[in-house]
Amino acid sequence: GTMSIHGIKKSLEIDCTVIRQKDGYRVRSDFSVRLPDYKIEVPSLMFMKINEKIALHLDFGLAGAGAVSAR
Repeated sequence: GTMSIHGIKKSLEIDCTVIRQKDGYRVRSDFSVRLPDYKIEVPSLMFMKINEKIALHLDFGLAGAGAVSAR
């Protein structure tokens, strides 16, 4: 898919787990993105520096929109 952050688009291929449920699907994934890849400046606080690689955890559900009747 394509990840878009702050107007910067990058193609990503990530592994995920898809579980079929009675009302749709549940999708889970863990992956990392590098902030500089999206032109996000990594802030530093005093003597600490924040990692430029951020771990993301996705957990969401997908359900059909239902039948749409033609008018």
